[in-house]
Amino acid sequence: MKQLYAFLTILFFFNSFAQIPQGYYNNATGSGYTLKTQLFNIINPHTIISYSPGLWNLYAVSDVKADGKVWDIYTSCTFTFGTGPGGNQDQGTGGTSECQFFNKEHTFPKSWFGGVSGTAMYSDAFHVMPTDKKVNGLRGNNAYGIVGNATYTSSN
Repeated sequence: MKQLYAFLTILFFFNSFAQIPQGYYNNATGSGYTLKTQLFNIINPHTIISYSPGLWNLYAVSDVKADGKVWDIYTSCTFTFGTGPGGNQDQGTGGTSECQFFNKEHTFPKSWFGGVSGTAMYSDAFHVMPTDKKVNGLRGNNAYGIVGNATYTSSN
């Protein structure tokens, strides 16, 4: 019974902080293009961070494991933030073996939307995440999904 009360207390605590602010969507009353414009106006102005250094700086806050290392979406490699001595951030060379460098992965391949730098989608932190450079390169611009026979499986 104590476990049930503890669970309900925790659930209430997290639920009370995860609510949409009162009235946030009050102006989203239309449909189609009108609704799209209304939603745009709700989130506007918003901040577009740069692909570089914006995403690199963000990852140190948004994609950091409890041990202070990079949270890579494909492997369990132990990457260190930064490009200086001991840092594993991609600098344009290397990445021929796993766990050497981490770079940025567009989970929705940038070639699918034209890959235009400077656009919000190009540097969208919700779909551009840190990953092992080698594994990222092997994925190419393939879609995520279930495959019959994997051509490569990370050893990490």
